Amino acid sequence: MEAEYVGARRRRRITVLLGLLLAVLAAGAVYYLVARPSTALPVAQRTIVVAAQAIPARTVITLTMLRTETVPDDPALSAVVTDPATVVNNLALVSIAAGDVITRSMFGSGNAAGISILGPEETVAPDSPLWRAVSVSVSADRAVGGLVSPGDHIDLFVTLAPQLFDTSGGVPATFPLTVTDPGAAGPLTLGYYSAQTTKLTWTNLEVLSVDKDANLYVLKVDEHMAEEIAHVQATQASFTMSLRPPADDRDVDRSGYGQTTNLMIDSHGFLIPNMIQIPLELPSPAP
Repeated sequence: MEAEYVGARRRRRITVLLGLLLAVLAAGAVYYLVARPSTALPVAQRTIVVAAQAIPARTVITLTMLRTETVPDDPALSAVVTDPATVVNNLALVSIAAGDVITRSMFGSGNAAGISILGPEETVAPDSPLWRAVSVSVSADRAVGGLVSPGDHIDLFVTLAPQLFDTSGGVPATFPLTVTDPGAAGPLTLGYYSAQTTKLTWTNLEVLSVDKDANLYVLKVDEHMAEEIAHVQATQASFTMSLRPPADDRDVDRSGYGQTTNLMIDSHGFLIPNMIQIPLELPSPAP
């Protein structure tokens, strides 16, 4: 009996010791797992642009109107702007509330219809050009077969018919002008008359938009050109376009340009139809 009792007590001691050992090992493992540096991958972050204040529609956005925030990245943020520089100096196309996340659809360099007048490097400043957009109607046969596209640069010709009036308000067939030619026997009288005249008028204009069905072309011009075009359109004159090569931004000295029918005849030697007299022979009377 004594031997059995001693054996049972020894087994209990061994069991307790094993339990203590396992507890120590478990505690050590927990400590190791907690204390060791974390190897978990960091969560990807994204910088987004947020409105720092309310921005009314059609307001030019400045840097002070914006702020940035860092948030966990998410595919839903793909349309959100991440760089304030891409927003500054653009036009708010809609009203933006303070705290709204800025997306690409909220702003643009043009109006809500998509007409962008200013280039990527251009801004509105007190001394900047007064850029405007105007439309002209040019039939396809006068617009390079209708093949002019947005982004092209063109030269614009005007054909008009000036009306000459005498002092009484009438429209004479000719407007005499007497000049002295040293090589002539006496004074020469030259005449002006109302007819068409064509002139290269504006050069290197950027095409902003095209409506080929309506033969309408929206052009980038300054305010003075816009006024001139408005006047020409009121006279019911016609326009003709010539398309420039993409790399040709040279200025053109227009002083040597301008055509009338008379100049074309002189320059190219067109023959002028003239009346001829044919003798009229009456038939001889019958014998």
